Amino acid sequence: MKSNKTGIYYLVIGMCIFTFQDIIIKLLSDKVNLFQILFIRSIMTIVFVLLYLNITKQTKLLSISTPIKTTIRPLIFFIGFTMFYYAQTQMPVANALTLFYVSPFFITILSMFLLGEKIDLDRWVIIILGFSGVYFIANPNFEEFNYINLLPVLCALFYGIFMVLTKKYSTTESSFAQIFYLSLGSLIISGVLGLIVGDGKYYTNSNVSMNYLSRSWNFIDAGDIGLMLLSALCGFIGTVFLINAYRIGNPSRITPFEYSGLIPTMMLGYLIWDDIPTINTWIGILIIIGCGLYLFYLENSFSDKSLKKSINRTINN
Repeated sequence: MKSNKTGIYYLVIGMCIFTFQDIIIKLLSDKVNLFQILFIRSIMTIVFVLLYLNITKQTKLLSISTPIKTTIRPLIFFIGFTMFYYAQTQMPVANALTLFYVSPFFITILSMFLLGEKIDLDRWVIIILGFSGVYFIANPNFEEFNYINLLPVLCALFYGIFMVLTKKYSTTESSFAQIFYLSLGSLIISGVLGLIVGDGKYYTNSNVSMNYLSRSWNFIDAGDIGLMLLSALCGFIGTVFLINAYRIGNPSRITPFEYSGLIPTMMLGYLIWDDIPTINTWIGILIIIGCGLYLFYLENSFSDKSLKKSINRTINN
């Protein structure tokens, strides 16, 4: 019980720190190329991981058993969160985060195809109902529908693919190895993209929304560099808290507290950009998070029943 309580504290702290990372990235979006942000953040994360593992003398944790499969997951992760960070510049950060919260629905569906897990009728109903929350947040009036609203949902899909592949192929990898190779993959991809668009040749005033991806890289402004380093630090510290939360606590008891990140996100969105959720947004938030929590309850209940059956079968034998 005490370990679960500590795990919850760590998880909530980690989610709050991730909120600051996302807010900083959005603050930089008016001046800095997204790929430059990801490039610098990747460098710093790699440095932080190597320093930590060297200080604690745990460098062996970087070993991997499936190098080819390890290269695929960083690409999936990079594409997904590039869509997310781009989307949050075009909408309230709380909306983007809530739309991303459909990821448990994707993970459940993908587990059926990639892991052979079965989905009963109750869970299908909850998944479909949960996806209906996207409709309210994205804008019920399809005459004014903006495809940008779907990018966090696509990010959730890519994140779901990443998580299921991680569960299938990375049972022998340490969490630090996963962070390191995710960052290394992001460093390589963002670096290549920097070579392509980093000189600003594709920058144009006629498409303001794409300037976030096409403006030239700038290493002169010390304030911007400082914010990028701070976002990298937030990402690393948040990940460490997240890892320790699931190491100390029981995932089946602490996972719902991942939704706690929405509270500081909404508060900072209001304080910085005057973001106020509409009634439709509130309906969408309640549907997505409510269905996510109930799906988690069903998954946990199913696991407990399976465990009891296994114990009874052992006793009877």
